[in-house]
Amino acid sequence: MVVISLKLPDALDAQLAEQALRRQLSKSKLLRRALKAFLQAAPQLGASSAPSACDLVAQTCFLLARAGFDPALAMQFIERGIVQLPVVLQE
Repeated sequence: MVVISLKLPDALDAQLAEQALRRQLSKSKLLRRALKAFLQAAPQLGASSAPSACDLVAQTCFLLARAGFDPALAMQFIERGIVQLPVVLQE
């Protein structure tokens, strides 16, 4: 197995730790499951096509809910800049 290192904001790490404890999994195992789900659910996008902001938010909410997070937190992550969207959301 390959070892990957990444940096997480403290708030995201705290939520990851809480979910891992709740599910009785290591943080690494929970992240592997979430990454696998993301990669399987993510549409295969060509270089010329980009998902809409609505698609990005919906996918983020779905993945967070599937991983045991409250989907309402997705918008908080986006608003705080913890999750970066490759588009600008306009009101």
